[in-house]
Amino acid sequence: MTNTRTEYRGYLIYDAPQSFKPASARFEWNHKDFDEGDHRHGFSPTLEEAKADIDEQISEGDAE
Repeated sequence: MTNTRTEYRGYLIYDAPQSFKPASARFEWNHKDFDEGDHRHGFSPTLEEAKADIDEQISEGDAE
């Protein structure tokens, strides 16, 4: 697996180490300004689903 890193709408999406993600998820994503206690992060099985999850989070009122 190559180390993919994509920027999308102010978020970074990347292949996360297996030890830090659920088994069904390949990608981890978080806001570029992410820090402790921030809820702007998640895990998704595909790059396309990561983008959709970010879109959903933004549409729910989280700032880009």
